Amino acid sequence: MEAPIYNNLANKEKEFNIISTKSHSFKITFIDHKSYLIIKGCHNNSMNIIDYEEKYSFEKLKEFKIFNYYETIEEILEELFPLINNQKVKLIEEKKKIALIIELPFNKIKEITFSLKEKEKDDKEKISDLYTIINNQKNEINDLKKDNAELKNQMQKIILKVTELEKKLDKIENDKKIKEESIKIDSNIIGNPNIDMKFLNERLLLGKNYNKNIKYNLIYRATRDGDGTAKFHQRCKGNTSQLIVIKTTDSNIFGGYTQIGFQSRNDDKYKDDEAFVFSFDQKKIYNIKKGKEAIYDSISQGPFFGNYIDGYCIFTCGSNENLLKCQCHCELNSPYEGFTSNYELNKGKQYFYIQELEVFGILFS
Repeated sequence: MEAPIYNNLANKEKEFNIISTKSHSFKITFIDHKSYLIIKGCHNNSMNIIDYEEKYSFEKLKEFKIFNYYETIEEILEELFPLINNQKVKLIEEKKKIALIIELPFNKIKEITFSLKEKEKDDKEKISDLYTIINNQKNEINDLKKDNAELKNQMQKIILKVTELEKKLDKIENDKKIKEESIKIDSNIIGNPNIDMKFLNERLLLGKNYNKNIKYNLIYRATRDGDGTAKFHQRCKGNTSQLIVIKTTDSNIFGGYTQIGFQSRNDDKYKDDEAFVFSFDQKKIYNIKKGKEAIYDSISQGPFFGNYIDGYCIFTCGSNENLLKCQCHCELNSPYEGFTSNYELNKGKQYFYIQELEVFGILFS
């Protein structure tokens, strides 16, 4: 059994909220009196209440062609109510009247319009409307007070949260500053306070080393320990997490990092997914591609980033017991990412001489 189409079966009356907000409402009411239909409208904008009304006889309704074949007003309303429920309605306000336009789902007849006249009110009705408006305004004021109190409460929570986040941020920045200041480096190349270490430290602290402390432990210096390859391997063997820093006679500064380190192995290539090379002049990091050979380890050579066997090299230092004469190769074809030109680390020059070479064991704690 279908639900009745009316709110009130006794009066055969149904009300629709066409517009409904705190400060603005428009209601339409249909009252079926069998032989005629009364359509009422009530516009309440918080400052005024305007009532509209129009009476339609069954004969007048049948002047709309679409209603020619209906036998009762109830049948007409059964057609209209679902459209109004689905908001297929427009309102056009004019002086002393309003047009209620209902959109129709037909090709030939797109819509029908009911014209409602503004209802004249006596003094008693006007006074009643004013009381209603005053009560509505009081209710709005109370609602605003509640909303304002809730808004203040929410703002207070947000202020507390922002204050807490600012404290956390200050602590992180302070810890970072302390950490950076605590990184003391015994170096002829990068110990100068004018050398910006930030980009290199940030790269070293990526991944599993995040938020740890760094210590640079000098294990080899060419001008102190000797510039032969044997001295290099003697000092470096047994140390992992090696950072090689080079300063050329042209004052270019660059180097590389390998987690596995140079261990005086027998002329072979080795993978190291944590390896990278870097340029201090460009503040740039070049990471090894995952799964690729990163270094070449030979007792007869100094530090070698690249893969001699497969024919690519980033840079290599020394041979025949002399570390000082070095060279870059074609980086564009190497598995180290980020190069845009050949010999980029050495500012476009293939060969270079070392002014100083240092190797640090990087300790994380």
